[in-house]
Amino acid sequence: MVEFTSEMSPSKKELPTINLATTKALPSKFILYPKDASIKYRPYSFGEIKSISQSKMTITEQLEKVLSGVECNFDKKRLTLSDLLYLGLLRKISTLGTTKFIINYVCGECRSQIRRTISSDDLEFKDLEIPDFPVIADLSIGEYHFNPLTVEDFYRLHELGKSQDTIAALAMQCSNKSFEEAYKAFYNCTNMNDAQLLNEVDKVLDHGLKPITVKCTNSADGKTCGCSHENVIALDGDGGKSELILTPFRESEGSSRNRIRFGNKGNS
Repeated sequence: MVEFTSEMSPSKKELPTINLATTKALPSKFILYPKDASIKYRPYSFGEIKSISQSKMTITEQLEKVLSGVECNFDKKRLTLSDLLYLGLLRKISTLGTTKFIINYVCGECRSQIRRTISSDDLEFKDLEIPDFPVIADLSIGEYHFNPLTVEDFYRLHELGKSQDTIAALAMQCSNKSFEEAYKAFYNCTNMNDAQLLNEVDKVLDHGLKPITVKCTNSADGKTCGCSHENVIALDGDGGKSELILTPFRESEGSSRNRIRFGNKGNS
């Protein structure tokens, strides 16, 4: 999905800057950005990895860490939240290569507690399949316009204490009404046709992580248990996106130890 070129950026102490070369290089496909939009990112530095690994950061602090390594020729906070999370994944992969994550879930069949290791290669974002914006919904109470949630929008939701409120997120994406007016209208909606339409708008705007399907494994050695139930796991609920994409950092061990030597006898 991603096509990029690499160039050196002296201002970042010679860390390589990676330029997203095509409009297909982000889940949003650049649809919301200026026609001449330029987006670049760089890997994390050793110092940034240590800082992130050793501190407990809020979701907004994590997003700021991602933004610090992203360059745009427009306001970076106009990036969609899903695009920024994708850029966070790209920054991590460009730094550490394929990385491992642990997810915990309960099997829907046997109710066993499952602990599963997945890699960054297993993570896939949905593409935004919309020809133009805004998305217009004709509700019984009037016409409502919607755009995808931006980083700036998410920060405002966080300030309001509603970053986990799906109705608030939908209201924040409404561009032709105030947040307060849209939130009140959606929250108090009793027309089921309107409710169904709002759910459809939410699906249309989604360009986040795709769910993954895994078989039940409740044994220590990872073998499939008797029920073999295939569980569909949503990775982007209740902070799941940030947990998988932004933290934690696990530094590669492997062959690194072989590159360490002790003493300098024989070299003088």
